[in-house]
Amino acid sequence: DDDPQHYYCPDTPDTWCKWNKDPESHVHRDPIPDAVAQAIKPVYEELVKDRLLTQCLHGKTQNSNECFNNSVWRMVPKIDFSGMTTLELATYMAVLRFNDGMSALHRILHFKPGIHATKLAKRVDAKGLRSAAYKARPAVQKQDACPEEAQICQDEEGKT
Repeated sequence: DDDPQHYYCPDTPDTWCKWNKDPESHVHRDPIPDAVAQAIKPVYEELVKDRLLTQCLHGKTQNSNECFNNSVWRMVPKIDFSGMTTLELATYMAVLRFNDGMSALHRILHFKPGIHATKLAKRVDAKGLRSAAYKARPAVQKQDACPEEAQICQDEEGKT
Protein backbone atom coordinates (compact mmCIF):
# COMPACT_ATOMS: atom_id res chain seq x y z
CA ASP A 1 0.00 0.00 0.00
CA ASP A 2 3.05 2.30 0.28
CA ASP A 3 3.57 2.22 -3.50
CA PRO A 4 0.19 1.28 -5.05
CA GLN A 5 1.17 1.60 -8.79
CA HIS A 6 -2.26 2.17 -10.30
CA TYR A 7 -1.08 4.61 -13.01
CA TYR A 8 -2.77 2.79 -15.86
CA CYS A 9 -5.97 1.81 -14.09
CA PRO A 10 -9.09 3.69 -15.21
CA ASP A 11 -10.31 6.19 -12.66
CA THR A 12 -13.87 6.42 -13.93
CA PRO A 13 -16.78 5.73 -11.55
CA ASP A 14 -17.42 2.32 -13.14
CA THR A 15 -13.77 1.18 -12.96
CA TRP A 16 -12.82 -2.41 -12.24
CA CYS A 17 -9.87 -1.19 -10.14
CA LYS A 18 -10.78 -1.60 -6.49
CA TRP A 19 -8.04 0.84 -5.43
CA ASN A 20 -9.45 3.63 -7.59
CA LYS A 21 -12.98 2.86 -6.42
CA ASP A 22 -12.08 3.28 -2.76
CA PRO A 23 -8.40 4.01 -2.02
CA GLU A 24 -9.04 4.71 1.66
CA SER A 25 -10.38 1.27 2.58
CA HIS A 26 -8.78 -1.00 -0.05
CA VAL A 27 -5.93 -3.15 1.21
CA HIS A 28 -3.65 -4.89 -1.26
CA ARG A 29 -2.79 -8.53 -0.89
CA ASP A 30 0.90 -9.35 -0.51
CA PRO A 31 2.72 -8.18 -3.64
CA ILE A 32 5.32 -10.20 -5.47
CA PRO A 33 8.48 -10.16 -3.35
CA ASP A 34 11.11 -7.71 -4.64
CA ALA A 35 13.63 -10.49 -5.28
CA VAL A 36 11.14 -12.35 -7.49
CA ALA A 37 10.09 -9.16 -9.28
CA GLN A 38 13.73 -8.32 -10.05
CA ALA A 39 14.38 -11.87 -11.29
CA ILE A 40 11.45 -11.90 -13.76
CA LYS A 41 11.71 -8.26 -14.87
CA PRO A 42 14.35 -8.90 -17.61
CA VAL A 43 12.17 -11.63 -19.14
CA TYR A 44 9.14 -9.32 -19.04
CA GLU A 45 11.12 -6.47 -20.62
CA GLU A 46 12.25 -8.77 -23.44
CA LEU A 47 8.71 -10.00 -24.09
CA VAL A 48 7.22 -6.50 -24.39
CA LYS A 49 9.72 -5.12 -26.89
CA ASP A 50 8.07 -3.66 -29.97
CA ARG A 51 9.93 -5.89 -32.44
CA LEU A 52 8.56 -9.01 -30.73
CA LEU A 53 5.05 -7.67 -30.27
CA THR A 54 4.75 -6.65 -33.93
CA GLN A 55 5.26 -10.30 -34.85
CA CYS A 56 2.17 -11.12 -32.79
CA LEU A 57 -0.12 -8.61 -34.48
CA HIS A 58 -3.55 -9.91 -35.42
CA GLY A 59 -3.10 -13.27 -33.77
CA LYS A 60 -0.42 -14.55 -36.16
CA THR A 61 1.03 -16.74 -33.40
CA GLN A 62 -2.34 -17.55 -31.89
CA ASN A 63 -3.54 -19.11 -35.12
CA SER A 64 -0.68 -21.61 -35.09
CA ASN A 65 -1.37 -22.53 -31.48
CA GLU A 66 -5.08 -22.90 -32.12
CA CYS A 67 -4.38 -25.10 -35.13
CA PHE A 68 -2.18 -27.38 -33.04
CA ASN A 69 -4.63 -27.43 -30.13
CA ASN A 70 -7.40 -28.32 -32.58
CA SER A 71 -5.42 -31.31 -33.81
CA VAL A 72 -5.08 -32.54 -30.21
CA TRP A 73 -8.73 -31.94 -29.32
CA ARG A 74 -9.89 -33.78 -32.44
CA MET A 75 -8.31 -36.92 -30.99
CA VAL A 76 -9.39 -36.25 -27.40
CA PRO A 77 -12.59 -34.13 -27.42
CA LYS A 78 -13.00 -31.72 -24.53
CA ILE A 79 -16.56 -32.88 -23.91
CA ASP A 80 -15.33 -36.37 -22.99
CA PHE A 81 -13.34 -36.82 -19.80
CA SER A 82 -9.84 -38.10 -20.45
CA GLY A 83 -6.99 -38.65 -18.09
CA MET A 84 -3.60 -36.97 -18.31
CA THR A 85 -2.01 -40.02 -19.94
CA THR A 86 -4.55 -39.96 -22.79
CA LEU A 87 -4.06 -36.23 -23.31
CA GLU A 88 -0.27 -36.61 -23.33
CA LEU A 89 -0.50 -39.43 -25.87
CA ALA A 90 -2.76 -37.33 -28.11
CA THR A 91 -0.30 -34.42 -27.84
CA TYR A 92 2.64 -36.64 -28.78
CA MET A 93 0.70 -38.03 -31.73
CA ALA A 94 -0.26 -34.51 -32.89
CA VAL A 95 3.39 -33.40 -32.73
CA LEU A 96 4.51 -36.50 -34.60
CA ARG A 97 1.89 -36.03 -37.27
CA PHE A 98 2.75 -32.34 -37.67
CA ASN A 99 6.50 -32.96 -37.87
CA ASP A 100 6.63 -36.20 -39.85
CA GLY A 101 3.19 -36.71 -41.34
CA MET A 102 0.42 -39.25 -40.95
CA SER A 103 2.64 -42.06 -42.27
CA ALA A 104 4.97 -41.62 -39.28
CA LEU A 105 2.28 -42.86 -36.93
CA HIS A 106 2.29 -46.20 -38.70
CA ARG A 107 6.08 -46.48 -38.41
CA ILE A 108 6.24 -45.49 -34.74
CA LEU A 109 3.41 -47.79 -33.74
CA HIS A 110 4.94 -50.66 -35.74
CA PHE A 111 1.62 -50.93 -37.49
CA LYS A 112 1.30 -52.35 -41.00
CA PRO A 113 -1.69 -50.54 -42.51
CA GLY A 114 -3.73 -51.80 -45.39
CA ILE A 115 -3.46 -50.34 -48.86
CA HIS A 116 -6.31 -47.87 -48.38
CA ALA A 117 -4.91 -46.53 -45.08
CA THR A 118 -1.50 -46.14 -46.73
CA LYS A 119 -2.98 -44.24 -49.68
CA LEU A 120 -4.96 -42.00 -47.34
CA ALA A 121 -1.90 -41.24 -45.21
CA LYS A 122 0.15 -40.36 -48.31
CA ARG A 123 -2.65 -38.18 -49.67
CA VAL A 124 -3.07 -36.33 -46.35
CA ASP A 125 0.71 -35.82 -46.08
CA ALA A 126 0.97 -34.53 -49.66
CA LYS A 127 -1.94 -32.14 -49.12
CA GLY A 128 -0.29 -30.79 -45.96
CA LEU A 129 3.01 -30.24 -47.77
CA ARG A 130 1.30 -28.47 -50.68
CA SER A 131 -0.61 -26.23 -48.28
CA ALA A 132 2.53 -25.37 -46.29
CA ALA A 133 4.49 -24.61 -49.48
CA TYR A 134 1.71 -22.36 -50.75
CA LYS A 135 1.41 -20.47 -47.47
CA ALA A 136 5.20 -20.03 -47.27
CA ARG A 137 5.31 -18.09 -50.54
CA PRO A 138 6.12 -14.41 -49.90
CA ALA A 139 3.32 -13.23 -52.20
CA VAL A 140 0.74 -15.17 -50.17
CA GLN A 141 2.15 -13.93 -46.88
CA LYS A 142 2.00 -10.30 -48.01
CA GLN A 143 -1.52 -10.84 -49.37
CA ASP A 144 -2.66 -12.19 -46.00
CA ALA A 145 -1.09 -9.34 -44.04
CA CYS A 146 -3.30 -6.45 -43.08
CA PRO A 147 -2.36 -2.92 -44.24
CA GLU A 148 -0.91 -1.85 -40.87
CA GLU A 149 1.22 -4.96 -40.72
CA ALA A 150 2.43 -4.51 -44.29
CA GLN A 151 3.46 -0.94 -43.39
CA ILE A 152 5.41 -2.19 -40.37
CA CYS A 153 7.19 -4.75 -42.59
CA GLN A 154 8.06 -2.05 -45.13
CA ASP A 155 9.37 0.21 -42.35
CA GLU A 156 11.53 -2.62 -41.01
CA GLU A 157 12.89 -3.40 -44.49
CA GLY A 158 13.79 0.27 -44.93
CA LYS A 159 15.84 0.26 -41.73
CA THR A 160 18.12 -2.57 -42.80
